[in-house]
Amino acid sequence: MRFLKINIIFLAFFSILISNKMTTFKVDGMMCLSGCVVKVNSVVNSIDGISSSKVDFKRGFLTVNYDSLKVTDDIIIKELSSQTTYKVKKVKKDFNNILFDWLKIFKKDI
Repeated sequence: MRFLKINIIFLAFFSILISNKMTTFKVDGMMCLSGCVVKVNSVVNSIDGISSSKVDFKRGFLTVNYDSLKVTDDIIIKELSSQTTYKVKKVKKDFNNILFDWLKIFKKDI
């Protein structure tokens, strides 16, 4: 019984780890510190499943934390591209993506 509880806790923690994702995007075309940053954050934060976003205006990067069971990188890019004039692309693969890709490979062997 105790072993079952430990497994359930482990699986719950592991599923949360996999579903919580952080991705960085390059946002080209932002011209102003206040208006552009507010626009990018408001568009991204209006998407269901986004937990936080942060814009680095000087470097032109957007970092987004989200639930990958509800949102994908493509949805974020599509929403920003359709609601703004900025060019958006994914620039960095995060640890959770690497872990998830590894697990998919491992799963094929089972």
